[in-house]
Amino acid sequence: MDIWRVTRTPDGGGGFSETWGPMHERVPARMSQPHATERERAERSGAELTHQVYFRPGTDVRRGDEIRTGGRYFRVLWVVEPSIEIYKRADCREHQAEGTPT
Repeated sequence: MDIWRVTRTPDGGGGFSETWGPMHERVPARMSQPHATERERAERSGAELTHQVYFRPGTDVRRGDEIRTGGRYFRVLWVVEPSIEIYKRADCREHQAEGTPT
């Protein structure tokens, strides 16, 4: 899995320009898969489909990052670090890239 992050650069007019770029590539991780019924409901209703992605402790993944793998995109909503460092969990929402047909 690849972890992408927004970088902000000054635009010269007092604002910022934001660009997505890869922060870490081929990071080992395990993703929980939704049940078949969850997937079917999400496809029918246009609902959000969420996943939990488990990384090794110390992996640099943050809220707002994107996890990309196999043409799929997941926005990190929340990062959880348990009291005993056995993993780092990112709760994510799957989304389609703009311009992708539904």
